[in-house]
Amino acid sequence: MTRAIAWVLLIVGVGLAAAGGTVLGPEMAATRSVTGPLAAIQRATEALDAAHQAHADAADALRSATPKTQEQAEQAVDARLAEVRAARQAIASLEASGAIDGSPAVTIRNLTVASKRTPPPGRRLVEWFWVGGPWWVAGLVLVVVGALLERRWVSAASRNPSGAGGAVSFVGTIDAIEAALDQMQPTLDTLEMDAPSAELRDELDRIQDELIGPLVDGRMQLAARHGNSAFSVYFTAFSGAERNLARAWSALTDGHSVVARASVARAREGLAEARAAWARVESA
Repeated sequence: MTRAIAWVLLIVGVGLAAAGGTVLGPEMAATRSVTGPLAAIQRATEALDAAHQAHADAADALRSATPKTQEQAEQAVDARLAEVRAARQAIASLEASGAIDGSPAVTIRNLTVASKRTPPPGRRLVEWFWVGGPWWVAGLVLVVVGALLERRWVSAASRNPSGAGGAVSFVGTIDAIEAALDQMQPTLDTLEMDAPSAELRDELDRIQDELIGPLVDGRMQLAARHGNSAFSVYFTAFSGAERNLARAWSALTDGHSVVARASVARAREGLAEARAAWARVESA
């Protein structure tokens, strides 16, 4: 129930804050008012420059054209000239609308300066408060409360094995992995190079899917229990063991039993290191 309430508050809060945040403050509104015209003028001037260059290239090609290519070159010149005219017409329309004040270059420079006058974060928050009104403030409060409730749920789940979502057991998972490795070790010890290893690979797949996967998925419970710093101490060692089991699976696939045995041995060392690190964190 706590988690459901947390998510409801988060969703409603984000919606309210977004609705209030869409209302721009005076400074942000002034900044946004110039970005549209600036982009339009830049596109128009770039199109005109490109059209001029294309027309010049086509004219050069016409001067060096052979009698066979003369007509095609003339058509290319006419097409490029039409593009120049269209680009000029676009700029004329912007001038008529008042978007261009003076020359396009001067207007672009002035609008670029104006577009960079974005208020600092503190000022934007104050403006949002005044223009966004109580909806934005209420949404922000709900987001904070929802986040705190979600954090509390994760922390409680990490300490309650019967809690919703199922709490993970770090030491219990290590015990189960080591027991599985003990069962497959005799077969692995006698496995020859290039010998079939489907059974061993299937067991490693089971370890990954049934033991390692759930623990990795629930790792945030462990982080909530001990804090990120302490959590990283033992989970880094566990992750190393997981990588070595993956290497063992790959070695078995390649028929390299020697590498597989070495990888499993290193995985056992990583599990032992993770167990010892867990014990230190728990006793701290």
